[in-house]
Amino acid sequence: MSAGGRRQSTGTGRSSSGPHSPTTRARRNGVSTRPGTAESRPAEPVLHLPPSATPDTGRLPRYVEHGGELVNRHPADALDARLYGFAIPASRKLLDAYCERLFNRPSGNALHWRAASSDVLVNFVDIPTMGSTELLDQHLGTCEEREAAIWFPVFEERTGQAAWAIPYMFVDSAIAMAGGREVYGFPKQLGRIQVPRRGAAPARLSIETPTLRTFSPTSRVANHRLLTVTHPGPVAELRSDWSDAGTAFSRVDLARRRAARHVPPDRRTTASGAVGTPGGAGAMGEAGAMGGAGLGEGDTEESEWLADLRFFAQLAAETLPVLLLKQFRDANVQSGACYQAVVLVETTVSQFRGGGLLQPGYTLEVERLAGEPLGRELGIGASSVAHAAFWLDFDFVVPLAEVLWEADVGGR
Repeated sequence: MSAGGRRQSTGTGRSSSGPHSPTTRARRNGVSTRPGTAESRPAEPVLHLPPSATPDTGRLPRYVEHGGELVNRHPADALDARLYGFAIPASRKLLDAYCERLFNRPSGNALHWRAASSDVLVNFVDIPTMGSTELLDQHLGTCEEREAAIWFPVFEERTGQAAWAIPYMFVDSAIAMAGGREVYGFPKQLGRIQVPRRGAAPARLSIETPTLRTFSPTSRVANHRLLTVTHPGPVAELRSDWSDAGTAFSRVDLARRRAARHVPPDRRTTASGAVGTPGGAGAMGEAGAMGGAGLGEGDTEESEWLADLRFFAQLAAETLPVLLLKQFRDANVQSGACYQAVVLVETTVSQFRGGGLLQPGYTLEVERLAGEPLGRELGIGASSVAHAAFWLDFDFVVPLAEVLWEADVGGR
C-alpha cells in the first residue's frame, strides 16, 4: 500500500520505535502521523460516531454505528512488528483433515484446499502500533497487541492457489480479538502472551489462555499454560542477515529442511501422527501436491520445487494470503450458523527492516488441554524440537478480504 493510504512507521527499527519510545508515545498522545491529519494537542476523549464512508453497501444492510464499538473499519496496518517463528513437526494427514472440515465440506466441495506441509509455524508477534487505515476511522486512534498463532501452508488442488491456514491464534487485546473475529474470521482467543521486548534472542516464550483442562459437568474455565518455547543455553544477540521477506522465508525453509533431514527417525512425525517415517519437506515446501492433483506423502523433488516456486513467488512480492472460515452461531438454531463464508486475506508486508535465523535448539512444550487440542487436531507432539527458528522486523497491512465462498442462508 502506498504511503498516501497508510500510516507511516519510523523506519528506524525497534531500538528507537518500540512500544514505549518517544515516537510511539507521541502517536498515542494525539500527535498524528497519518496522511491528511495535522498535528494536534492531546484532548479529552470524545465519542466519535462517524457516518458511513461508503454511500452504497450493495446487497448488505448498513452497519449500525454506536458507542462502545470495539471494531473499526478495515483495512488496518501494523507498525514496528517483531516476530519470532518456529517450524514444528505436525501431521500432514490431520492438517488435511482440518482443511476438509473447515473449507471443503462447508462449501459442498466447491473448494478443494489441502495442506502443503507436515510442518506448522508457531509464531509470537509483538505489535506496538495497530490501527485502521480507512478514511474516517484512521483518526480514531491505535492499539497495541501481542499475538501468538499456529500457521501452516495450504493450496487449492484445482487452481494451485497458495495460502496459509491459521487453526489457532491468541491475542492479549480484546479490541484485536473482536476485530479479527468479526471482520475476517481470524480464530482469535484472549491469552497472556510472553514475548520479550529486547535486542537479544528470546530464551522463553509462552501462551496462557482461559480454557478447560478437561470436559465434564464440574469442569471450570481457568487460565492454563498451553504452549512454551524455550532455549536451553545462553542466547545470542540478534543479527540481521536478510533484506527482504522473500529471502527471509526461503532461508527459513532451507534451514528447516536441513534440520529435518538430521532428526533421528524415531523423532519424526508421519502423516498419521505416529513416529517413524522420515520426512523432508517443510513449512513452505513439502507440498509437492501443488505440482498436480492427487500427489501425497511421496511427493517428487520436481513437485516440491513447483510448490516452493509458488510460495516464494508470493513471498518475493511480500504477500502472505491467509485462508479463513468466518462464521457466527445462529441465535435461534442451536447447531446452525447464521453466517458462514470462506475468505482470503492478502496480508502484505509493507516494510521489511530485517531478520535472521535464531540459534538451533529451541524446544516447544504443549500442555494437553481438552479445550485446545493441538495434538488431536494438528498432530503437534507434547515436546518438539524446532526444525528452524527465526526473527523478523516489519510492518504489514491487513486489507479487505475476498469472499471465496458464502453460504446462502436467505431461505431460513
